[in-house]
Amino acid sequence: MYVYRVFILMLLLCLVMVSCSNLEQTAQSNEPEEVLSSIYLHMYSDASIKPQPELIDVEYEDSLLSATVREIEEAGTAPAALPAIDEISRIYVLELVYEKEGMTTSKDQYIMVWDNDGRYYIKKFEMTSEYHYDKYDDQAKAEILQHMGADNWIIIQPLTMLTS
Repeated sequence: MYVYRVFILMLLLCLVMVSCSNLEQTAQSNEPEEVLSSIYLHMYSDASIKPQPELIDVEYEDSLLSATVREIEEAGTAPAALPAIDEISRIYVLELVYEKEGMTTSKDQYIMVWDNDGRYYIKKFEMTSEYHYDKYDDQAKAEILQHMGADNWIIIQPLTMLTS
């Protein structure tokens, strides 16, 4: 009789553990995924009196968000050498914002350089205070590019969000 009670108790314990495990898996599978909610586009401009980089656009449209991510992913991984500083026309910062349940969960940040020949270069980075300036000029451009370094740049086609 004792063995029978122990067996029943173990069986009940196993059933409870399995059902709790299933509830946990169900709760995890019902958890919403992190989604790209917006892209902030900043540009360094020497013609502005605002702090730099200056926010010039925010995109929320799903088709532009997915097109931008696809274009960045399709850029490849072949490293490219940046042109000389005086050949760089513009510097942009892209900030891809991901949310879950209406709360920002993460950000991917890229710096993008456009040269005088119309080529674009992109590099993932982390935006810190060393990239913020009260005024953007040739010295600021040189400092930004020095902080970014010459390695891990990739040539990219012009992003749809820049040309639309």
